[in-house]
Amino acid sequence: MPFLAANDDGPARVLLEQLPAGRFRLLEGFRYEHPDGRRSFRVEPQVLDQTDLTSVPFMFRWFVNTYGPHTLPALLHDCLIDADKAALALVDGALGPPTRLEADDVFLTSLGEQDVPFVRRHLMWSSVVFQTRRKHSGPGPRAAMYVWIVAAFAGTALTWWSATTRPLQLLPLLAGVLGPLPFALLWGRSARAAAWFGYGVVLLLPAGVVVLLSYGVYALCEWLLRPFTRSAPPPGVRRF
Repeated sequence: MPFLAANDDGPARVLLEQLPAGRFRLLEGFRYEHPDGRRSFRVEPQVLDQTDLTSVPFMFRWFVNTYGPHTLPALLHDCLIDADKAALALVDGALGPPTRLEADDVFLTSLGEQDVPFVRRHLMWSSVVFQTRRKHSGPGPRAAMYVWIVAAFAGTALTWWSATTRPLQLLPLLAGVLGPLPFALLWGRSARAAAWFGYGVVLLLPAGVVVLLSYGVYALCEWLLRPFTRSAPPPGVRRF
């Protein structure tokens, strides 16, 4: 049982207070014992004050919700990705606080311990590595990331176009399917995460676009009908 209660050996609980703007406050701490036995962490409310749980664009929440079995790994990662918070949370560990990339790897390991399915946890991990590299890399690696993004969108379009065209366009299809592997080298030491993320884009982006378009139609209907469906304010209340 890797996630434990802060003050005993029972299972950890997720106890949160909802705040404005989609934020939450941690009300009860927990401990995490890494399976390699070389690090353990204690996340207390005073260390991790606020969190947004799992940051997932709404168009992909059919695949990963903002909460679920991955909540404790996400809270742990929110703490470990910050060097000061990670140092405060470290209880025992000859290796010292983890680096940002090591924190991403701890996230992947803890997702597996929470029984998040194999493909899903690797796609979640790769998206976290993407965010880490985008926010905390130097100019060179960041430029390589933007090249990768352009290649990922082009490869996704090529894959789905060649797969749905008749007759089947075999060579473009192979190029789109195999493309994430060489372009993963643009992520340097995180090439494995890049390969997972590349195939995740190919797999999930088309469905995400459909969700986005559907939501756009819904939002338009709400906007058009709003003048006719607003209820009258209670007596004595002015509407602004």
